[in-house]
Order: sequence, then C-alpha cells, then structure tokens
Amino acid sequence: MAIRIGLIGAGRMGANTHAPAITVREDVVISAVYDPLPAAAQVVRDKYQATICESAEALAARADVDAVMICSPTYTHIEGIRATAKTGKPIFCEKPLCRSLAEADEILKLLKGYQAPVTVGFVRRFGAGQQKFYEIVSSGVLGPLRIATAEMMLGVYKRQEGDWFADFALSGGMILDMFIHHFDLFNWSFGMPQRVYAQGTLLSRKQPEPADYVSGTMTFRNGVICNLSGGWLRFGRSNNYMDVYGDNGCVSYKWGAPNVTLILKGQEPVVYETPEPLPVFQAEDNVWLDAILGKGKVKVTLEDGVNAVKVALALIESAQSNRVIEL
Repeated sequence: MAIRIGLIGAGRMGANTHAPAITVREDVVISAVYDPLPAAAQVVRDKYQATICESAEALAARADVDAVMICSPTYTHIEGIRATAKTGKPIFCEKPLCRSLAEADEILKLLKGYQAPVTVGFVRRFGAGQQKFYEIVSSGVLGPLRIATAEMMLGVYKRQEGDWFADFALSGGMILDMFIHHFDLFNWSFGMPQRVYAQGTLLSRKQPEPADYVSGTMTFRNGVICNLSGGWLRFGRSNNYMDVYGDNGCVSYKWGAPNVTLILKGQEPVVYETPEPLPVFQAEDNVWLDAILGKGKVKVTLEDGVNAVKVALALIESAQSNRVIEL
C-alpha cells in the first residue's frame, strides 16, 4: 500500500523539488495539497490528482493522508507542525524549522515523545561529497582540529520588495535561510558553538534593491574557530565552499562538486571522486519515507533542526546588537 503524502506548500520546494523526488517511488502518492495560492495548489492537483485543501489543519486531518511534508515559507512552518502534531502523523519540515526561539520551544513541547518519524530538510547531509567531507573530518586524519571556513557568495539574487523571501522579518535573510545549512553541518561535526559574533546587512531596506551579506565567527566548544562569509547579491561571482583545517592538513569541498580534496602536510593533494548515487533530494526524502515504513531511522532529528535555528538566531542577535552571543 502506498504512503499517501499531504503536501503543505506548492511552490519551489514543494511542487518543484520534493513532489517529483518522492513520486519516483511506486509506494508514494501525493493525496492532498494546501497552498494559500489557488493556482499553485491547482498545479499539484493537475499533476498528481491530489485533493486541494483549504488549510493546513484540513489537510493533516484527512483520512487519506498518512504523512505530511511542510514546504511552505519559513514563517508558516509552525502552522503545519501544529496541525500535524494533533494527528500523530509523520512530519517532514523543510529547513529552517521555524523563525523564532519561541516557535522552536513550542515545537519541542508539541513533539515531545512523538512516535512517528520527524525530520528537517537539511539536504546537504545527503550529498555524497558532503558525506565524504564529514567522514574525513571525523576520521582523525587531520589531527587536532583548529579552523573551519564557510563561504557562500551567491550573485544571482532576484527577489524584490513584496516577496516574503526579501522580508527579513519573515525569512531571516541569508543567516537563517541559507547559512543554516552550514550551521547544521558544523554542529554535525563539532557539536554546538560556544559563542558567535556577526556583522551583516540583514536585508536592510536602505539598499536600492533587496540584498544581504553576513560576516561572522563561531567558536566551538572543541576549540575550532569558524569564519563565515556569505551573501545574496544581485551580481558578481557565486561560490559555495567549506574547509576544515587541523594540525596535519585540511579538507575542502565545494557544494555540488563531484569530488572532495584532502591535503595533508608534506603530501600531494588527494582528490576523492564522489558521484551521487541518487539525486540528493531523492536520497534525503527516501530516508524519511523508509523510516515511515519501519526501514531505519531518520538521519536529521528534530533536535538537529532546533539547534541549527538557535545558532542562526544567535548570529542574527549578534549582528543586530554588535555583541558576542554566548550559547
């Protein structure tokens, strides 16, 4: 029998990314969809024969919905989680989990002791290159770890005023929406930071068009110092790199590249080829869907989602207050 998915949010991440990723499986169907934009919901209805619902609550409560995917804008995630928590059904929520610490606390209380699989959409954990990067960092080959860097300059930002994505109060800007990938990845490798400091534009409306930039530092409890630099820019180069340095060498990875580079002191670089066995969103979704079927557990937990939000919001607080924030 197929897993019947209710899809909350029929935009870029819902209709264009996760819907095709899950429906390549013969044991998954999209049975219901909710989006406040009727035209968006209609696209999913037409393609997948899904029933259009009038609210997140109506969708989650349907007898023909076995599990819920929340792919709506960040500031609305809490609505889908509240609705689904009442039903006890499995939950997939796109990153970031929520927009505020109050919402994070509420979600933890709502889902305390929850029996069904819950996961957060940190897709980068499922990329073959990112997994190789993590394996090298965790192996000890680099020696005592000292430094990490993350650079994500995106020169193709197109959003305009009136779009929720260009509204800092709704999206959290570059820090919460994009760098949260790196906060999760570094938490995965190092644990939570001890303190953070940041400077940023925070989608300031003093600019002629929406754009964002952040420069920050995170110091982890294991002593690793991490430098962040990234922006949503309307021109210029785009890149997406991570590095970790230890006493014995460093490892570098560019997101989406088919290889990872290890450079040990006094040795030639070693390039590990990392082809993707599956499209990365399909690999991510499969883990949650298999967990629903009792075939393993989710790899990204609710607590992982909350912890990444805490790091992002601490960096935002630092940028707003010009203070070092202790976690």
